[in-house]
Amino acid sequence: MSYFDRIASAVKTTATMAYHATGASQVVDGATQVYRNSGEGGTWGGIAKGVARMAVGGAALYTLPSAPLRNLAVMGAGKLLETTGREELGRAIKRKGKQENRPDLVDKGRWLQYGHLSPDELFQQHPAAFLRTYAVQSTVQAPDQPGGTSGTATRFQFRTVTGKTSSFPQLDQITDRSGESRTPLRHLQLIKSSDAPDHKRVHGSAKVGLDFTAAFLPMVQSTSDQMTSGPQPHGTPNDTRVTGFAQGRLPENTLSQRAESTIVTTQLSGCSVSRQGGAFMHIRPGTDGRVLQQTLSANGPTFGRNDYPDGRQAFVTIRHKPDGSSRLHYQIHDGDTGTIQSGRRNL
Repeated sequence: MSYFDRIASAVKTTATMAYHATGASQVVDGATQVYRNSGEGGTWGGIAKGVARMAVGGAALYTLPSAPLRNLAVMGAGKLLETTGREELGRAIKRKGKQENRPDLVDKGRWLQYGHLSPDELFQQHPAAFLRTYAVQSTVQAPDQPGGTSGTATRFQFRTVTGKTSSFPQLDQITDRSGESRTPLRHLQLIKSSDAPDHKRVHGSAKVGLDFTAAFLPMVQSTSDQMTSGPQPHGTPNDTRVTGFAQGRLPENTLSQRAESTIVTTQLSGCSVSRQGGAFMHIRPGTDGRVLQQTLSANGPTFGRNDYPDGRQAFVTIRHKPDGSSRLHYQIHDGDTGTIQSGRRNL
């Protein structure tokens, strides 16, 4: 049986069973659309739209009243996923679910698109999805030890953390930028791979997923939050105003030259992450994080203390794209309410 014949067979099996169980004619119509696009001259987009139509019109995978029929339908869908682009199908179902205001379909689409990825793969490929699925802290640098050298190809890993050694697992709800809330699938800490033995000893932790490489952005120390001693209200970072300025900067051209797209830094608890003069920086305030953010914002896009008010912390990662644009993805951790807010913004 040819490649496209297998697609057609799997879809027709799923659609026919769903039709007889629910009377949902749109399922068959959707399957027909997929069937037509499975042959010569068909497109992946057409296949995806057909599958989305099946899911929305007949809810074939989720609402079949008979358990045996439901299981058979899922088997048919499994055959389909073995021979088509899983992420493409999931993306189409997710998009259709949003159009139809069907959160259940959105979640199923996400599962198809992301569900096969390990946490480290999800973090690198789809950071927004990672941050609405997992609660995560970054401990790649001690909060009271600013300094260090930026670099690429640094090895990191995620490890488990429990309530026995940390209060972090008490944060048990993530609300994403659409306002949808969910319980974290897991509470994780991001560490440098070289720190794994110590983390295991202290927390009794287990590694989750595989090691991965990313650019490291160290936290450096501001000596003046306004960064000026003259009449100007705000200055710019330099060797005098930021201890470790030269070593701590992560230039954009370095990222481009080394094809590095993911930037990792340590947890924010008053600091600012900013794009300054063609480089990224993570700066710890001397006295007032709000003043530091205001200073840095005058010279470049900045995420800082005004974005996560006093008493809260933030996990951030930056995705630097080939076209030169960058997006910061974040979680804001509120220990008082036990909640996490995830989101993203251009940087």
